[in-house]
Amino acid sequence: MALARWTYKALLSLIILVAVVFSGGAVASDAAFDEIEDEESGAVSKISLDVEQPILSTSSQIEENGDETNQENETTPPQHENPDEVSEQGDSERLQLHLESILSERLSESTASVDDRDYEQANISLGSEYDEILENYRNVADEDSVEMYATAQEAHQEFTDADGNFESIRIEYEQARQEGDDQRARALAGELEEEATRILDSGDALINSYDEIQSNTNDDYETEIETIEARQEAAEAYVERFNEAEFVDTQLDLSAEGTEASFDDPLTISGQLLTDSGEAIDDRTITLAVGQRLYTVETDNTGQFELAYRPVHLSTDETTLNVQYRPDSSSSFGATNETVPITVTPVDSTVVIDEYSTSASFGDNVTAIGTVVAGENDRSVSEVEVSLLVDDQRLETVQTDDDGRFSFSAPVPRSIGDGETAIIVRIENQNRAVATSNDSVTTLIESTETALTVQAELTDESAEQISIRGSLETDAGVPIDNETVSLDIDGEEVDSVETDENGILDHTITVPDTEADSVTIESTFDGSESNLESSNNERTVRIPRDEAAPSLLPFDMRDILLVSGGTITLFGIATAWLIRRDPVSDDERFDIVGTSLSSDPQVAQEVSQKLLRSANERVDAGAYEEAIILSYAAVRRRLGHRPEITDASTHWELYNSYVESGFDQSSELAEIVQQYERVTFASEQADEVRATQAIEAAERVLKSIDQLDM
Repeated sequence: MALARWTYKALLSLIILVAVVFSGGAVASDAAFDEIEDEESGAVSKISLDVEQPILSTSSQIEENGDETNQENETTPPQHENPDEVSEQGDSERLQLHLESILSERLSESTASVDDRDYEQANISLGSEYDEILENYRNVADEDSVEMYATAQEAHQEFTDADGNFESIRIEYEQARQEGDDQRARALAGELEEEATRILDSGDALINSYDEIQSNTNDDYETEIETIEARQEAAEAYVERFNEAEFVDTQLDLSAEGTEASFDDPLTISGQLLTDSGEAIDDRTITLAVGQRLYTVETDNTGQFELAYRPVHLSTDETTLNVQYRPDSSSSFGATNETVPITVTPVDSTVVIDEYSTSASFGDNVTAIGTVVAGENDRSVSEVEVSLLVDDQRLETVQTDDDGRFSFSAPVPRSIGDGETAIIVRIENQNRAVATSNDSVTTLIESTETALTVQAELTDESAEQISIRGSLETDAGVPIDNETVSLDIDGEEVDSVETDENGILDHTITVPDTEADSVTIESTFDGSESNLESSNNERTVRIPRDEAAPSLLPFDMRDILLVSGGTITLFGIATAWLIRRDPVSDDERFDIVGTSLSSDPQVAQEVSQKLLRSANERVDAGAYEEAIILSYAAVRRRLGHRPEITDASTHWELYNSYVESGFDQSSELAEIVQQYERVTFASEQADEVRATQAIEAAERVLKSIDQLDM
């Protein structure tokens, strides 16, 4: 009964106080109250999380069958069937045919653009939109079919690049010829020959892709194949013409001492370099490509030379050795080649790791330094490819230097599991003159802590969507890209999001259909399949409801402060909040209310701490604006005993009073006052970060005051 009487008196006093404040000159227009009333009566619709995902993201590319009227060289794909209507097996097969039609048309458009020398359009046809269509095609087709169109795309892009480069160099070459710059013309002629070779190779690959698609579909690419062959023939003919005009034909006359060769026993080759008319190319340094190795030799006064070929990369099945003369770019002589017979005897090799990383973690470089030797005398092997593998994953491939030395330094990828694992250095020389071999050592891959930071709040546009923003990084602050973060609402996984190249995640999920006034969103990164440790983050989002929860106050906390600003009303509201929220005894409640305006520092300290506890509770509930208001109330209650601070003093008058007295926590006090002003008078929405900052600032201010016993 005592509690009931006390509660009745407290509430009655508060209601009278509010009435006095409202009638005592506070300014609030009818329009403002109408707006508040509208906000209180606004409804929030509920949306289920059971959202059916469409088969295609590019639904604008699919309509009904009868609307497939594409114009030639159109940059957007033809319109086909709506993917939302595709559900049965027959629809899936029909969708596959439609997507194949789109991909085929894109390939044809690109070939036609190359024929028109419109290389930009050729690349657009097979650019990002082609990638998106191909990804959608992956959902309804087998992997072999997907690979077929992906291979055609790659071959066409290579063909387009080669043809475009050939045309650009051809224009420069003809300009150099017109200007009489023979040296420049010969250099460009060499580049033209290289691009012509690319046109031949990439064109053949593209023709093979077109043949494969034709054999597996009803598409006809004969026109496109004819276009490619015409471009190949034109490039070949052009190269032949400028070779006749620019270069003096040459010939090689070769002989060898026997045919057997090995890394231990090189093959001695003698030769003579002549013009096509038999004139010696004498007394000069020339470059010869023998197999896969380059040799620099000197010709004598008759054009003769000699070299010892020590096979390393040559296949053990090879029976002929190609020797090519490669003139300098400024030379007037043309290239030529000849062959000699050869029989390759393989020799064993040895890889030795001298230095290596004993431990490493994600982002660190794992190192390995050593030597490759081969044959009976352990001769160092130069220019041989060796690869670095960690946990059977190839991280880097390099060539040995002239002394057979290798040096690796490659970052540890996250895909390698933590724990002890092997560092392997291996010669990539299967069935070659120098046989493959490897060396291995043990290293420790250490796990790396991760930090998942996430903010969750209702979107500004709608109370039906929750915006999820955050980042995933290592404890050292290194962004972790392309990793999946799962999103749970109240313990149930509802979605996932992938971090971008900067480790940022940005996603929107639908507000669940729940009667609760808040939901808990847990974000989780699972690093179990990597050397990254798992991490998670939990956030609570308040869900606005049509009807407010039961309250001792018939108004919103911010609304009453808009028309008041006085200390009495502020602490009346804060006290009522504590009555409702804090599980304290009758006597404690009486102490809070009965002495709420007391100047006793001890009492003020106790009330302020209770207000701060309530502020923290409001943060957990997602009520960030209320948390800021309660933080300010806690500080004002503790600071309000100064004689110049009256009930009518504003928040800035409170601040100025303490700054002028040399208060050492003025920046924290300014933080609280500014946050309070924003949510109360500017009606700004706060987030968890701002609310937490206000509480922390209030705690520092109160601690400073308690130490000074102000």
